[in-house]
Amino acid sequence: MFKSSSATVIISFSVDSYLHGILKECRRQNVTHLQWIASEAWATSKALWDDFGDLLKGTLGFAIRRADIPHLGSYLRRSVSVAQTSHFLSEFWEETFHCRLNGSLNTHVHGEEAQNWPPCNGSESLDDVYTPYSDVSQLRVSYNVYKAVYLIAHALHDLSTCEPGKGPFQNGTCGSLYPILPWQLLYYMKQTHFTTLGEEVRFDDNGDPIASYDLMNWQRGSDGSVQLVRVGFYDASLEDDKDLVIDEPFIMWHRGEKAPGKPGKKESQSAALTVYHVLREKSVIKQTQLIA
Repeated sequence: MFKSSSATVIISFSVDSYLHGILKECRRQNVTHLQWIASEAWATSKALWDDFGDLLKGTLGFAIRRADIPHLGSYLRRSVSVAQTSHFLSEFWEETFHCRLNGSLNTHVHGEEAQNWPPCNGSESLDDVYTPYSDVSQLRVSYNVYKAVYLIAHALHDLSTCEPGKGPFQNGTCGSLYPILPWQLLYYMKQTHFTTLGEEVRFDDNGDPIASYDLMNWQRGSDGSVQLVRVGFYDASLEDDKDLVIDEPFIMWHRGEKAPGKPGKKESQSAALTVYHVLREKSVIKQTQLIA
């Protein structure tokens, strides 16, 4: 099918694990010219790069907006004394540094080789190693959780400061604090409007969050690793002619071009940008995951 098709742009609504088989077949058939458009589910997934970087270079996709959460990195890189008080962190600590905390063996987690690990000496530091646990360079889903905590806190505050007789429920009643009723808390959550880390958080008339995404481009770094480069954004809170911004000169396309080339070499670029405009017009830019 890939070989017989004249399409040069592929939009994949999938998770990265399902895409693995498709990419494997593309390589088997020597179909290596495609410009890939990623759904949110795999737009920032680096797991595919080691095996299929040659096929996926130039990929474009919308991803949950990234943010720098203050002090989170230093909090995650706490000392060994904290790891000793948590079963989760102690297993992580032992696996990362190949040492044993409090004389434990944990062979059910680490395998029999853990019997030969020396005791942790307290000098281990997460500043000296790379782990996904302490990597705060791509906080996207984590940032959504961060906003959700603030959202609930704001909603609880508004619920607790309601004046009897001026409440939003029947006969001006306020919501219940003891116990808190989920449907009442949900009402306040939908009315909440606040700003955190420079982003406005609110809901539309249907109770849906305002869509906000980064446009990411997969570029090959000098060391061969994938670099996720932000080349635009979509923000539904802005005016219609300003909600989608694409910095086309910064996009590295699959063919290795940055700026549009000569006539006849722009099919993939033009098609890809057209796809994104269509997605915007049809309001498809949401966290919807469809299995291809």
